[in-house]
Amino acid sequence: MESACYGRPPYILSRRAYSFAMAANHPVPKFIRRLMPSASEEELQAATETFLQYMGLVRRIYERITLERMEADSASRKSRDTLKDVQPDV
Repeated sequence: MESACYGRPPYILSRRAYSFAMAANHPVPKFIRRLMPSASEEELQAATETFLQYMGLVRRIYERITLERMEADSASRKSRDTLKDVQPDV
């Protein structure tokens, strides 16, 4: 499933581009049609938008976890460097 925006899936887009992609009328992915065979086109479109919103949430969670890990690694390195400076060589 690719968005009309830049030919990439919406969860890879920046937040600004993702908002633009959300406003566009997306084709309904095949897996949603298979999950909801008797749904109307409006219901399928709503399910598609809900799925894209969910993918945006997953992306934001991933970005936050990645950032927190990078910050923790950076703080850990700083504390190790400080300890090396304070401890005398044996």
